[in-house]
Amino acid sequence: MSGSGLQWLLVGCLVSLFTPPPALRLMNLVGELTAMTTKKCINCGEEKPLDKFPYLQKLRADGSRGRMAECKACKCERVKAYYRAKKAKLAELEIKRAEEAVKTALSMREAAQQANQAFPILSPAYWDVKAAMRAHEELGIAW
Repeated sequence: MSGSGLQWLLVGCLVSLFTPPPALRLMNLVGELTAMTTKKCINCGEEKPLDKFPYLQKLRADGSRGRMAECKACKCERVKAYYRAKKAKLAELEIKRAEEAVKTALSMREAAQQANQAFPILSPAYWDVKAAMRAHEELGIAW
């Protein structure tokens, strides 16, 4: 090995000796977070106890769960506002769908009338069932 390669190897070993492994750094971080008893909400700005903040669904590397940045009350208000807005939007969409259905139904009726005018053989007036039944009776054929 060259001298410079050996120096870098020694420097890397020394750096790794003086820096704690990631697990220890994480444990220190978790220890500091668990010592917290209150937290400040990002929405209302109030300092509240930790039990007022819901847990995050995602697990941390060490298996513990963190807390959300907004308190339960603020989250509840945000979710309610979202669903109110969603409900209003869905009501508007339902009104538009009903209007479109009426337009479609009218246009289908008009299309049927135009088809009957263009092709009279397709018209129900052309196919008179009662007249056909009378003809069968006169001829003695079973309908």
